[in-house]
Amino acid sequence: MVVNFGLKILKCTLAKKNGASSVEFDLEMTSDGVAVLLHDDTVDRTTDGMGEIKNMTFEEVRKLNAAANFGPKSNNNFEQIPTVEEAVLLCKDLDLNIFFDVKNYSKEMLNFLEGLFQKYPHLYNSGIVCSFYPQVIYQLRRCDDQILTGLTTEPNFIQSKCKGSSVFGSLLITVLDYCLAWSFYSWLWFLVGNSAVLLKHTTVSRDVVQFWRERDVAVVTWTVNTQEGKDHFTELQVPVITDAIKRSK
Repeated sequence: MVVNFGLKILKCTLAKKNGASSVEFDLEMTSDGVAVLLHDDTVDRTTDGMGEIKNMTFEEVRKLNAAANFGPKSNNNFEQIPTVEEAVLLCKDLDLNIFFDVKNYSKEMLNFLEGLFQKYPHLYNSGIVCSFYPQVIYQLRRCDDQILTGLTTEPNFIQSKCKGSSVFGSLLITVLDYCLAWSFYSWLWFLVGNSAVLLKHTTVSRDVVQFWRERDVAVVTWTVNTQEGKDHFTELQVPVITDAIKRSK
């Protein structure tokens, strides 16, 4: 089971206690080049601040409260946005594998990831870099082909990123989504050299799992929060990414 905690790296201990083998972290970069954990490209939803993380210095980011919008307001908890390196060291102590989710392509992020794996060699066995964007995986593998990588996809991915298009634009987006889905299953995985695919749970069937196993590509599915769903994918021997670590009664 893979647990997605966003900012809450302190809950990694709870994840380990409840049987998680891995955690998934979303990566973003500050304006002065520090890689941190943040689910969105802005701090609005997950902290007490506002603005895009790429326009903030690390010093400014550290002053934000990542616990402000979570849990009872009366707790007055304060939790800093953690750096990626802090998360890596904690997970090493807890013997947790890491899924690094890269949501935006940048040379700066690729250089950081390459250096991160070289600085912490255990990540070659316990870390995997995942992204919806094939160029992230392709370029990272060109830098270091020993890094495990995974391609992530979902139906109508391009449409989800392009809102408010014209009729012609919507038609073009539909065609592009079809081409992306076709290439994902036909040749894209081979070109970029990914070791795993991360698929939305509604698209995973026995046939899909068998398709990828025949190509020696592991399948991971997201986001599965019901016990029924977890049991189903356990039967298929497919790891799940979940927001809910406790077993449902």
